[in-house]
Amino acid sequence: MGNLSIWNMGGGASHLAAEDLTAELRSRIEKLIITYQDRREMLILNSARDVVLTEARIPQALGGTRPPTTEFFRTLRNLQYGYRALESLHPAEVRRLAIVLASITVS
Repeated sequence: MGNLSIWNMGGGASHLAAEDLTAELRSRIEKLIITYQDRREMLILNSARDVVLTEARIPQALGGTRPPTTEFFRTLRNLQYGYRALESLHPAEVRRLAIVLASITVS
């Protein structure tokens, strides 16, 4: 495949190979969406998000004031970044945390 000319946000044209353009688009999309590697990651991150956003207090009743949606997703993204770093350094501890959280949410 040849090079492609695209207009970037800075106002100039960039010349990228099709493979580079695909990688760039994939990277930008991944920054905009939240996906989970597995159920364990989802469980840990959603539990941590709830604790952070409620400041570890009992959540308000339905219909109460909630944090803005942007704060919700920003918090989740930051937690995910930290979780993945922690999981790569201490996988056994992360597995134990998932087991504890699973037992709490099931009961």
